[in-house]
Amino acid sequence: MTKGERRKARKQARAEGQPLVGELALDRGNDPVEFSETPRGDRAREQWARRYDELNGAPEGDWDR
Repeated sequence: MTKGERRKARKQARAEGQPLVGELALDRGNDPVEFSETPRGDRAREQWARRYDELNGAPEGDWDR
């Protein structure tokens, strides 16, 4: 399945209220995040740092305990 076909299938599944499973599932694993050494990466790192400071040491969720 090509990237375009997956997009169309996801759009259709959402419209029909069906869950995204199998090949349509969005992979959002818990892998470590790496930021590139570009202006975009610097902005992303700054955004992440602000979010982390807002937590003030509190866990982000149950998975972060």
